[in-house]
Amino acid sequence: MLSSSKPSKDERVEYLKGSDAEKKICANLKVIKKPEVVRCLNNLHENQKIEMKLFGKQSIYCCKQSDQVTVVPADLEEKQKELETLKLSCCCQNEDLKKLKERNKELKNLVEELSKQPLNSEIPIVKNSLRQQWIELQNRLNELSKGDDGKIGSNDQGDLRNENPKNLDYEEDSAVKQVKIMTTEQIEQIDQQLNHYKSLWINRSKTKVLRMRTQRQSFLQSIELETEPQSLIDLKDQDEIDKKNLLMCKPSSKRRRL
Repeated sequence: MLSSSKPSKDERVEYLKGSDAEKKICANLKVIKKPEVVRCLNNLHENQKIEMKLFGKQSIYCCKQSDQVTVVPADLEEKQKELETLKLSCCCQNEDLKKLKERNKELKNLVEELSKQPLNSEIPIVKNSLRQQWIELQNRLNELSKGDDGKIGSNDQGDLRNENPKNLDYEEDSAVKQVKIMTTEQIEQIDQQLNHYKSLWINRSKTKVLRMRTQRQSFLQSIELETEPQSLIDLKDQDEIDKKNLLMCKPSSKRRRL
């Protein structure tokens, strides 16, 4: 009879190893005793069913190697050649797969770029918006040129309302093309022009303020109205600031109750 608890695979392998192998087999079977097991193994060895090797007083039993399946060298070489061909085919397939992945990535990028572009149905809307932007920019340029020269020259573009709509469409298309192929140098040139117009506008506003101050002073002198000089006004302001600082630094008369 076998034991109630089944031994693991490693434990079953260990039963056939070591000097106490017969004891472990007997302990597992619980019916067949050690002398009977030894007699059975010796009988199998005599019938050339198993092999036995003596190491001093110990005897080790093992199965015959001749019963195992042997590999022919020719078959082994053929298998190795087949394995090499499979490896080469696998490498080729990996290269093809890599190329397909790169192509797939390029196509995905192309699809993303195309998805950002407007649809055919949206082209008129985009065209109208670009036209409106172009008109606004032209109006701003005309206003800035008026502020710089004081009037619009005869060679200027003039009022957009008096221009031909066909010319506007043609100029709009050319402006759109310029925006698409505009370089960094052109953008820098436009920024420089914009900064120039801004500086001109600031200088013009400063001259207006100075002119108003001189007109005020001349008017006060004409009506003989005396005003305090700026130095006295600055002193008064400084006195008021000092008084406020003293009031803030003065300690309060109220004491805190403990």
